[in-house]
Amino acid sequence: MGRSNVGKSSLINAVVGRRALAHTSKTPGKTRLVNVFQVDDRYYLVDLPGYGYARASKPDRRRFHALLQEYLSTREPLAGVIWLLDVRREPSPDDHEVAELLARRGVPVLAAITKADKLSRTRRGERARHDGGAMRGDQLPHAGGNRAAAGSSRRAGGLRAAARGLLVVALIASAGTVRAQEDQTQALPPAGYGTLRQSDATLGIDTETHLIQIVPLDEAVIRMLANDTYASLHRLRASRAEEIDRAASRWGIRVPTVFLVTFFGRQAQARFQPEILQVTSQNRLFRPMEIIPLSPLWSGQQLNQRETARAIYVYEDGIRLANQMIVSYGRFSSDAWAVIIRMLDAERAAVLARAARDQGKP
Repeated sequence: MGRSNVGKSSLINAVVGRRALAHTSKTPGKTRLVNVFQVDDRYYLVDLPGYGYARASKPDRRRFHALLQEYLSTREPLAGVIWLLDVRREPSPDDHEVAELLARRGVPVLAAITKADKLSRTRRGERARHDGGAMRGDQLPHAGGNRAAAGSSRRAGGLRAAARGLLVVALIASAGTVRAQEDQTQALPPAGYGTLRQSDATLGIDTETHLIQIVPLDEAVIRMLANDTYASLHRLRASRAEEIDRAASRWGIRVPTVFLVTFFGRQAQARFQPEILQVTSQNRLFRPMEIIPLSPLWSGQQLNQRETARAIYVYEDGIRLANQMIVSYGRFSSDAWAVIIRMLDAERAAVLARAARDQGKP
């Protein structure tokens, strides 16, 4: 990411060793969308629209700014940022705003100095030192404190060297996430020893026209349920695994958070809005990325009294089921997960004790 015409597309082309993968132009402001490139089925490179292009219309500048802020603030799978800074330019108010945004987000950042070959070696060093002070190092969360002189597209070796620093950071971060997920899976208590009812792990929201029930389809939760209930929910998620995986892939989600959501009609011709069911976790608001209907009545989005409609909701990773969360539907919400967590924790200890007794039997 960086200002317009700072060399973002050239950097991507240099990283992958292809001249025209990302379109380059001498005219600033050509990148107007979020362009995503999958590399070796291992990670994604994302080319964000440049900021600070003075000749762009005010609506376009506002749109680019909102898009950039939304992506950097909410994209949970984001493993790292390579931030391109033109060595010839004074840091702008836009640069300072981006620095503050990145500092708040806390992702690893590698600041890469571009256009270095446009200046003499002496002038280049002066500008790089000046930029380092002007951008307030305490605000900028550098990856390991590194800055890289990337040069320009004419010196692709410098670009590749700078980019490799970010890719190392990104891949290490991704590997750490995967290891944490593997550790979590290994730490799961054995299935078949839970005794809780499904209602014990269910959040409920009463909207006057509907009753909404939300159950996390997460092994750490459903393994606390009685065996028949666990088996039923486990089979349900497994039966829709391909759809869930496709939805996650479309949105670049590594490990989606999945819920079973049921709407119960409480009066005749009660309409519902599936997409407004939101989750607040870790001070972040999560909206459903995909909804996979399970009931024929779902498509009509209207229920009569005692009718039900079910669907699987796919949210991006970042919802921490081990911590408090709030589920909301319009002006209605439930914060009962805090009580459910305590019940699950107590049951987890009991499950481990039961499993240990079984293993100790002759």
